Amino acid sequence: LFGYSTMMTLFPQTKLGIFIAMTGEDDKDFFRTTLSSYIADIYHKETPWLNSTLLCAFPLPWKAAPVPKPEPVITEVPLTRPISDFVGQYVNNLYGTVYVVDNMGQLELHYGFVKFILKRKESSKPRFYMIPTGAAEHLIDIDTLKFSEQRITNLIDGVNIDKFEDSDFKKVGVPAPPSVPTI
Repeated sequence: LFGYSTMMTLFPQTKLGIFIAMTGEDDKDFFRTTLSSYIADIYHKETPWLNSTLLCAFPLPWKAAPVPKPEPVITEVPLTRPISDFVGQYVNNLYGTVYVVDNMGQLELHYGFVKFILKRKESSKPRFYMIPTGAAEHLIDIDTLKFSEQRITNLIDGVNIDKFEDSDFKKVGVPAPPSVPTI
């Protein structure tokens, strides 16, 4: 899910403040910085470097246009552990709670009204594709998530979700790993 991205630019000497908020992808603040520069040029009666001719080809000639990520080819990769190991409630202080559920043998991630089907990636670690379904199917791109395992017990104790700005969610109810005696 795309979150809100904001940028504030202040020019105290001319009493100008520019606040830009948007949703969507803006890699390295590229579009917000460009828009802020354009607004500042207009306000300061400068000739904007971004004009109608450049706007049609922007970000060329300075930077290549972003290349859309191709849809991954998703194949059926069997789970290497019981589906019940993944099922549970996962919490993040900023994003709240996600639920990983077993829907008739298919893992799903639920976040509010948005549901993702989880398909295992070809990997030695518990990594999955997040495939949006329902109303979000055409709004959200396929992304990935990684379950984390405790070192000693191998219990699933969390999940890292790329789509949520690479955020870690901790699984509720997982006991702390046993301490390792030091010699």
